[in-house]
Amino acid sequence: MDSRTRETTLATLVLLAATSALALATPRERPPSLTTPNSSVVTEDSTSGAVLYVGYNCVDCHGVDGAGAMGPSLADNRWRFGGSEEEVYRSIADGRPEGMPRWGPKIPPAQIRQLVAYVRSLGAGRDVTTEDFHGATVQTVGH
Repeated sequence: MDSRTRETTLATLVLLAATSALALATPRERPPSLTTPNSSVVTEDSTSGAVLYVGYNCVDCHGVDGAGAMGPSLADNRWRFGGSEEEVYRSIADGRPEGMPRWGPKIPPAQIRQLVAYVRSLGAGRDVTTEDFHGATVQTVGH
């Protein structure tokens, strides 16, 4: 299976899982919202954001699992322009130099917030100080 077919298959699976989770959720069961990039809480917004991530073709630049492709990784908790909810929102809405287009005029604010929740959830539980760029644990030495 070539990499494009694998990415398409993974994107389809993510979309199906997110759609299924949305269908099962009720407002009463809504968990608390994300407060930090390292939060392991999956919210209704982050689940909806996963569907939007595929629908708006974020996968083309950032990869199916957010690990990066033509665009930077969103799953390693390394944020060039900041990883707070507001900073990620600004990156999506206003764009960033050298690649990130300005999506604010095309995506409604509520959907941008859902994308923010999803993107910030991608790095949950990741400690990049002990991982190389392929996710393998590395031994740290020195000071």
